Amino acid sequence: MSLRDRLNSIHGPRRLPTPQPAGVGGAAYQALRAEIQTQLLDRIDLEVMGTLAPDRLREELRLLVDRLIGESKVALNADESKQIVLDIQNRSLGLGPIEPLLADPTVSDILVTPTSRFMRSAADDPRSRRSASTAIGI
Repeated sequence: MSLRDRLNSIHGPRRLPTPQPAGVGGAAYQALRAEIQTQLLDRIDLEVMGTLAPDRLREELRLLVDRLIGESKVALNADESKQIVLDIQNRSLGLGPIEPLLADPTVSDILVTPTSRFMRSAADDPRSRRSASTAIGI
């Protein structure tokens, strides 16, 4: 039995975090996302937005954000463009930056305080030497 098999039998298989596209999370990315979100709010009709079905609303936001990205003349790869769309959809329709944590089945706790944010995965075990708790930047 390999070391990986033994560890998986003790702790269960580990799911690696999904890597974010290069540049996501940087100051330039955050500034672009904020600018596009501001432009989006200037262009949408909130009354009409409230009448659309959730799936239709997400699709309309995706189309409008894609158009705004094109108008911004900023060179983004497909992954960065998709991430901006997801970020804006989550901030507009969901719980913002903690949406991916809520969707992750390995995250068991999310603690948000005024000065720090932490998540703890289901792999955390007080008896283990190493904790999977991670400080995250939101």
